[in-house]
Amino acid sequence: MIAIFFITVGIGGAFAVIQRIVTISSMNTFRLIAANLTQEGIEIVRNIRDTNWLEEENWDNGINVEGDYEADYDDISLSSWSGDGTYLNIDGDNFYSYNITTNPTTFKRKITISDKTADKLKVI
Repeated sequence: MIAIFFITVGIGGAFAVIQRIVTISSMNTFRLIAANLTQEGIEIVRNIRDTNWLEEENWDNGINVEGDYEADYDDISLSSWSGDGTYLNIDGDNFYSYNITTNPTTFKRKITISDKTADKLKVI
């Protein structure tokens, strides 16, 4: 009887540990996706800046107003942030995009531009 009790407690403990590991793993997956979407947002602004430079325009053309924006990976411009934001969706190639309406996710991306001076700006 005592052996059955210890086996039951051991199996219950093992299941609790497995459940916790699965939960943590899922959370880490979401955090990794969020970090990559954040990096992509910064890269979008950097790409706009670099494109302006290559086309011999002002470096801040299209990003010259402080505020909140959203953008897709294939955009060459920023769209105004719509207050509560729009959820990103996953397209057929597993890219996150606003352009499609299928496969919604739990992710939103807000690009904040602030502290703009003549030769720099802050992107969050």
